[in-house]
Amino acid sequence: MSVDIDWSGATLGVNTPGRPGGTGGTSGSTTPAGTNSSPAPVDPKDPDDTECPGAAVVLNAASCMGTMDPNPPGGGGAAPPTPVDLGAQAAARIPLDAPAVHLTPGPGKTGLVGLPTWLCMDATPAAWGPATATAAVPGLSVTTTARVDHITWTMGDGAVVACTTPGTPYTPVRGAQPSPDCGHTYVRPGVHTVTATTHWTITWAGGGQTRTLAATRTTTVGDIRAGEMQALTS
Repeated sequence: MSVDIDWSGATLGVNTPGRPGGTGGTSGSTTPAGTNSSPAPVDPKDPDDTECPGAAVVLNAASCMGTMDPNPPGGGGAAPPTPVDLGAQAAARIPLDAPAVHLTPGPGKTGLVGLPTWLCMDATPAAWGPATATAAVPGLSVTTTARVDHITWTMGDGAVVACTTPGTPYTPVRGAQPSPDCGHTYVRPGVHTVTATTHWTITWAGGGQTRTLAATRTTTVGDIRAGEMQALTS
């Protein structure tokens, strides 16, 4: 049978094949005398009943209540992204690496109780910042900046050291001096596991709005040894 539907000013013709118990047809076919001219109802349990009478498109056969054209003539469509959406997109583009750490004495080497242990990490943009990324659509741009606020070192002996710098690499000329900005001294012998955690501040701005988020990245190093100096007697 042929069904004409008014779709926002345009006329669409839909050809519907015949259903069980009725007669098939093509555009221009007529309804036999003595039969109901209304289309047969769709049986939601019939897997072959895949069209909804009077629909301009094939909809959900189980309910005949599908979604119309998401972009009908005259407008509609998806909503434009908000500054929050673009801020999340920009933040996702910034790599936040776990810290690559260096301890002196390092894993497997034995330091002495009472002498300083130097702590530092590689201060790359991806591991320390600052790093930036931008997400934009016509008329709106949002820029996100990420940087480490501080790093905490859990030393394995109950101490936690917080540093606002990546630390200073140790060099032999330093001798037994303590680190100028990030270090620790063990007071008892033992073998320790050290955990270093960077604390990131992520800020985005755009569209008259700003937001601040937080993130952390962690690295764990084991077999950090502190020993006692043994006196030699003859």
